[in-house]
Amino acid sequence: MLAVLVALSQDKPPKNIGLQTKPPKRATVLFDGKSLDQWVRAGSSAPAGWKVADGVAEVVPGSGSIASKASLGSGHYHVEFNVPLMADKTSQARGNSGFYLLARYETQILDSVDNPTYATGGCGGIYGLKDPDSNEAKKPGEWQCYDSFFVAPTLGADGKIAKPGVLTVYWNGVLVHNKVELTEKADQSKDSAPVAQGPVLLQDHGCKVRFRNIWFQPTGTR
Repeated sequence: MLAVLVALSQDKPPKNIGLQTKPPKRATVLFDGKSLDQWVRAGSSAPAGWKVADGVAEVVPGSGSIASKASLGSGHYHVEFNVPLMADKTSQARGNSGFYLLARYETQILDSVDNPTYATGGCGGIYGLKDPDSNEAKKPGEWQCYDSFFVAPTLGADGKIAKPGVLTVYWNGVLVHNKVELTEKADQSKDSAPVAQGPVLLQDHGCKVRFRNIWFQPTGTR
C-alpha cells in the first residue's frame, strides 16, 4: 500500500501511465492481445465470448460481460479502450461499457463527446458516486486509457467493511479522481458479501467497445 500512496502524493503523475504503456516487469498481464484465455463469462466458468483480432478484444453484444480468472486487490490497474461511433444513439446507449474493480466498483466507459447523460454516468465517472473532475474524452475511434490506483477495502472480523476502498484514476494521463473513498453508494454488487479481492470485469452493454493492453501491478512492486 505504501508504494501506491507515496506515488500519489507527488505533484507529477506516477510512472507507467498513459497509452501503450508496457506492463511493468512484475505486472500480471490480463490481456496481451492474443487471446481471452485469462477471462471467463462473468458469473460462470464458460469461456469469454468476445472477439479477438489484431491485438484487440471487442465486445460481442449479447454474449455477456467478462471477468478475469485472476482475483486481484490493491494496486495499479491499466486498461485501454476504444468506443465506436454510434451517432444515431444518445446518452447511455452510445458507446457504453464499464471497467470494474473487484467486479463491483465501476469506472464508466461511454462516448462522452457532445453526449450529455445523467450524473455519475459519463465516461470517467465512478458510477453512482462521482463524476470525473474534468472530461478527458476523445472522439469515438480514438484509443483512451484508465490508470487506476486502488486501495482495497479492509474487512473486519465480522466480514463487513471496516475501512472503505480508495480509488485514484488518471484518464488519458490526467488526474480525474484523487483518493476517492468508495462508499456503499459506489458498490454495484450490493447483494453480495464484501470482498477485499476480486476479478476485473469488462461490461457488455450492447456496444462494440474494444479493449487492449490490460494489466495489473500489485501494491509494493515497481
